[in-house]
Amino acid sequence: MSLSIGLLRSLAAIRRVEILDASRDGSKNVGQLVARDLGCQSGVSKHLRILHNSGLVNREKKGQQAVYSITPVVKRLCIELDAVTKCALKRRLGQ
Repeated sequence: MSLSIGLLRSLAAIRRVEILDASRDGSKNVGQLVARDLGCQSGVSKHLRILHNSGLVNREKKGQQAVYSITPVVKRLCIELDAVTKCALKRRLGQ
């Protein structure tokens, strides 16, 4: 399996995409993501493990907790995808 296929598979679950989006404004621990209604603790932890194993998020231990942050490449990709989405929306609306 190619690296890109593995990466895209890790983004196949909408919840993982939502977790990445929620992490755009800074590092989060599991509890903070659960508080944003992104799932239960075990589910969010599972999604973060998949994202981490795919290289999409960094994990840093702070005491007893792990804090997750999106990688700089993913942050840039989110910015580019936002721009593409805005352009597509404008075209659809005829602007």
